[in-house]
Amino acid sequence: MPRWLRQLALALAFWLAWVTGRKYDALARRMGRPESAPDASGRRRFVIIQIDGLAHEYLLRAIAGGHMPALQRLLAQGHRLQRWRCGLPSCTPAVQAGLMYGDNWDIPAFRWYEKETGFAPQCKSPSAVERVKARVAADRRGILVGGSSYTNMFDGDARLAFFTISAMGRQRFFENLRGLGWVLLFALIPWRILRIVLLSVWELARDVARTIWLWGRGGFRKRLRLDKPVLQVLANVVFGELQTFGVVLDVYRGMPAIYASYYGYDEVAHGDDPLGGEALRTLRRIDSHIHQIEAARRKHWPEPSFTSAPTTA
Repeated sequence: MPRWLRQLALALAFWLAWVTGRKYDALARRMGRPESAPDASGRRRFVIIQIDGLAHEYLLRAIAGGHMPALQRLLAQGHRLQRWRCGLPSCTPAVQAGLMYGDNWDIPAFRWYEKETGFAPQCKSPSAVERVKARVAADRRGILVGGSSYTNMFDGDARLAFFTISAMGRQRFFENLRGLGWVLLFALIPWRILRIVLLSVWELARDVARTIWLWGRGGFRKRLRLDKPVLQVLANVVFGELQTFGVVLDVYRGMPAIYASYYGYDEVAHGDDPLGGEALRTLRRIDSHIHQIEAARRKHWPEPSFTSAPTTA
């Protein structure tokens, strides 16, 4: 690439960052909480990033291989990576119930059958997850009170729940116009919309190309994630970009507690090797989201508040 073109691209990137920051600052003051406002209970603010299905060993190997440079920089800056045993079963509903409410004793799996009641929950069903949440959250206060939940099973009593299964259907997204402000702000940043469109088209094109390649080699039966490309695009690109935008906005707003779960790696790793090419591509994308979140956190939250919570599923 010519030097002048690199300089032009760099100048454009700085300009976009400046414009985006001005929009964040202006609308965050008008639509959200007061910037850097402390929580009423005096608790420290925190961000939890869950990389669903990522084991501690694989996280270490991905960092050592240079596939997660943002996390590598955080560790070099003094952040600690501490092993966390999520217990059994190591499935998302049990893990999140334990984290958010301190109780997961009656969640034996992702789906199960209860002889006494005839209840047969599948934790992809909002009604089933809401019923399970009512049991584990009885007389307990969730850790996300006053905060935000993004693409989780349980909402942890969050004020804003975006694509969180236990909160679907409650008309909470537009509560007090906060959700509307989120949508308006996203619409004011067209490069993010363009990024989602281009990345989605690219991912679908890669899937089609790989399908043709595997078919030509007689290995179509060995495909990795080509049987559900739309789901992969939604998990890896659309939801990833949307929830990262939401987390960054909430950091600007000074939300006291934020929990975001990235499901893309788990979806890919079920069909690919846990550290295969597709899985590592997904981890690099999630790492780029972490970089955006940490950059916003460092600018607006002076205290060290970043938390990474990998889980096994």
